[in-house]
Amino acid sequence: MLVEDIMTRDLEIIRKEDKVQEAFEKIIKKKIRHLPVMAADGSLDGIVTDRDIKEALPSALTWRDPRKREMFLNTMRVEELMTKDPITVRPSMGVQEAAKIMRKSKVGCLPVVDNKKLVGIVTGIDFLDAFINLLDRQG
Repeated sequence: MLVEDIMTRDLEIIRKEDKVQEAFEKIIKKKIRHLPVMAADGSLDGIVTDRDIKEALPSALTWRDPRKREMFLNTMRVEELMTKDPITVRPSMGVQEAAKIMRKSKVGCLPVVDNKKLVGIVTGIDFLDAFINLLDRQG
């Protein structure tokens, strides 16, 4: 089984010049945790996660008013929070090898890049789905 067999192809993306508030809204609306940061040419600039955004915010106790949180997130650009040069995999890589990379690196996702273009993302959920499918086939 290859990464291309389990990766998510229909991606939500963000640009590095976009406001963090926009990234936050996409993460909440789509119920995702990882948002690839894509350049205009389709290459990968980085990745921003729900954790990156949460760590950038002051304590929730000081931000009870959602309008103040929104104002704060609108002052920051995605490139200020994103992980630049994230670990990536190729679509033709074996799933087992990709899972080992993810585990060793202790990351929650691996952007999938082919010929320097972002073509997908593989997450822990994708690996779990593949595992469940294998177990279902075994009966």
